[in-house]
Amino acid sequence: MISLRNRVHLAVPADRVWACFGDMEHLYDRWIPEHLRWRWLFGEPLAKGTIWHADEWVGPMRINARFQVIECEPGRYFSWRILSFPAALVRTRGSFRFSPSPDGGCDMDQEVHLGFRVPVVAQVLDLAMRLVLPLAEFRRHMRDEGDNLIHLISSRSPAGDSQSAPLP
Repeated sequence: MISLRNRVHLAVPADRVWACFGDMEHLYDRWIPEHLRWRWLFGEPLAKGTIWHADEWVGPMRINARFQVIECEPGRYFSWRILSFPAALVRTRGSFRFSPSPDGGCDMDQEVHLGFRVPVVAQVLDLAMRLVLPLAEFRRHMRDEGDNLIHLISSRSPAGDSQSAPLP
């Protein structure tokens, strides 16, 4: 199994970060330049079972797929899996966790996992994926998402209008 992780400290409370993810349909293309489009397809944003579509570039690789929320702890955590071929074949999944910090902000932990845990299959698949996938670009992409999230959050207005003044 290949696991990628990124942690970033955000100087805003976890509930503000959660609200930003809930409004991702309006904010996604402004998060980082590689993000193209996000659409909620089924369910309430971030609720268990919800399905969304995202279209983005990760370096030279385009990811245009449907995702599903598989676990949710409102305001603090959600995990997802990709439903679309071919990423679904290698069990692509991940999560975002928002942990309050003593300074009133929060730490965001982002994880992405690809592959299986079956001993022989996992070793062969991991080797093939390491040769084919731009893993350094995936790591950079995750860092950019973390680094740019504070700017995305500060662009949101109290009414959720992403074109208005920043939240106080």
